[in-house]
Amino acid sequence: MQLAMSSTLEALPSKWVERIFVELGALYGSKFVDQWGSQNPAQLKAYWGERLAGFSGDELRRGLDACGGRAWPPTLPEFLALCRPPVNHTMLWYEAQSAARERDQGKVGAWSAPWVFAAFREMAFEVRAGEFGKYGERWRFELERAKVAFDRGEIAAEIPVPAKALPEPEKLNRDEAKQRVAALGIKLPTARRGTEWAEALLQRVANGAKLPIAHIDMAKRALGLDKPAPAEVEQE
Repeated sequence: MQLAMSSTLEALPSKWVERIFVELGALYGSKFVDQWGSQNPAQLKAYWGERLAGFSGDELRRGLDACGGRAWPPTLPEFLALCRPPVNHTMLWYEAQSAARERDQGKVGAWSAPWVFAAFREMAFEVRAGEFGKYGERWRFELERAKVAFDRGEIAAEIPVPAKALPEPEKLNRDEAKQRVAALGIKLPTARRGTEWAEALLQRVANGAKLPIAHIDMAKRALGLDKPAPAEVEQE
């Protein structure tokens, strides 16, 4: 059964409802038929169609698949709950914390749904560092908002791969740093009172740090240097 598109009608298309009843009848046999007693089949299916309006094909498929583990056929309220299980906000909070740790390692992370990741992006700092009891209400709000946006097609189904972190600058001792500065064509004078910051900044450049060119030029002027910043030093 392929139910891949979303329904935005006032009632679920009758062919979809018919297919649901066929699958439930094949799964439960007379149990499903006897469950409805003397109710009019056409009216029954029409009512199911009205209550299932707005459910996506994936949600209906989830509900039908869940029936495979049930000994008795579901009532309509039970089937609705199988299609759209209640959201466990607390569980998704800890899921997001775990997946965030995976993303810090360069992995996509194990996310149960794209909209959970979308909610996490709105609260990345709080999820990583906070307690659910402190941020739970906002987390619920972000989850519900992301779920609605996802159902409308406003959130991509694919979760992006995290960007690779830049390598840490190479750590050098004082003598090695001075050698790197000399190799860049910069001659450091003896530090004068109040200019230690400038020498420290240029040593950071020698260690491989990428700093704004304006800051480098300012440090050089403070030390009495007037050469332009070397070409290989990139501005952030």
